[in-house]
Amino acid sequence: DPVARVRLGSVLARQNKLDAAGAQLERALELRPDDIDGLRFLGEVRAIQRRDADAVALYERTLRLTPNDLDLALRLAAVLADSRDTAVRNGPRATALAEQAVQATRRQDVRALEVLAVALGSSGRFAEAAATAREAAALARSRGESRRADALEYRAVAYDYAAQQGFVPQR
Repeated sequence: DPVARVRLGSVLARQNKLDAAGAQLERALELRPDDIDGLRFLGEVRAIQRRDADAVALYERTLRLTPNDLDLALRLAAVLADSRDTAVRNGPRATALAEQAVQATRRQDVRALEVLAVALGSSGRFAEAAATAREAAALARSRGESRRADALEYRAVAYDYAAQQGFVPQR
């Protein structure tokens, strides 16, 4: 039963049994290839495992089935922006996805702004990344998320430094 396998895979993932979760989710997708939850959960498992190419493929597939899913678009953008694999990293695509989410949330979602800052940094647009990280920090602080705001402000300083040094991201 694919639904039961997706549920089991989700439970196993929450228990940090990622290999077992992945196996259950893969089996579920063999039985029902377009299962949105199965695709999403397996994408999350692969992202956690830093199997970025697999995560991107799964997120892209899921996004084709649910094109208005902002959370999924942000997950995809985060992997594209932050991948250690230069064949997977795609700052411009990550930026485009994150910008859509930021616009859709009227710049009122801390996570969307945070992912946009990372994507801009991945694209070498450090001054914009710093400004966006500061915007996210201010929003987080206004919502009582002081630790998150501090981390975002620290990231903004790092982006400022990268801009001053003329740093160029690897591609």
